[in-house]
Amino acid sequence: MQIGRLLALCALGESSAAMVDTYVLPRLQYIMSRSLSDEPHESLRSRISELVSRAPATKILPLALIHEDVNAMNIILDDANNIAALVDWEAASLLPLGTNGWCIRFLSTVNRKRVDYETENTTPMAAGFWRGFVDSLPAELRDRNDVLDAVVTAMQIGLVMYEFWPGNEGLSAVQMDQCLARLDWLEETFRPMSRA
Repeated sequence: MQIGRLLALCALGESSAAMVDTYVLPRLQYIMSRSLSDEPHESLRSRISELVSRAPATKILPLALIHEDVNAMNIILDDANNIAALVDWEAASLLPLGTNGWCIRFLSTVNRKRVDYETENTTPMAAGFWRGFVDSLPAELRDRNDVLDAVVTAMQIGLVMYEFWPGNEGLSAVQMDQCLARLDWLEETFRPMSRA
C-alpha cells in the first residue's frame, strides 16, 4: 500500500494534456513505426496500437513527477519497515499520473533471466498497491471510473515506454513476449479493480 500512496502523492495538480499530445503519443507512434517495423510481433503491435488509441483518455490525469525505475533497490525502508525514501531519480520525468504504476509488477514477482514469475504474494501486493494508490488520489478523482480506467492505461503506456526506452528499441522475441505478458497482467489485474 505504501508504494501506491507514494506514487499517487507525486501528482502535481496540473493538466497532463500537453504532455500526452507532445510526448506520449509521438513516443508510442515512434515505437510502432521504428521498433516494431523490422521485427513484427503482431500481438504486441496490436496491443501498442490499442494503447495509441486509448492514450488521449489519459489527459484527464494530472501531471505527475514519475520515477521511472521503482524497484526494491531504490526503496529505502526505516527500522519499522516503512518507506523512508525513494532514490535514483535521475531518469524522472513529467508524465500522466500512474505512468510508473506498472513497476508494481517488478516488486510483486520474481524475475529470473528476464522472465517474471508470479508468487503467492503477487495478487495481494497488486491489490494493496491499488488500494494505496486510489486512496491517495485527490478526492475529486478518487471515485471516478474514467480516471481509474485512465490510470490503468497510463500504467500500460509507462511499461511500453520503459521497455522501448530510447536506445533500446530493438527488443528480442523473448523480450517482446515478456512485454506482452506484462501488459496482459496489468490489464487482467488492474482493469477489473478500476471498475469495482
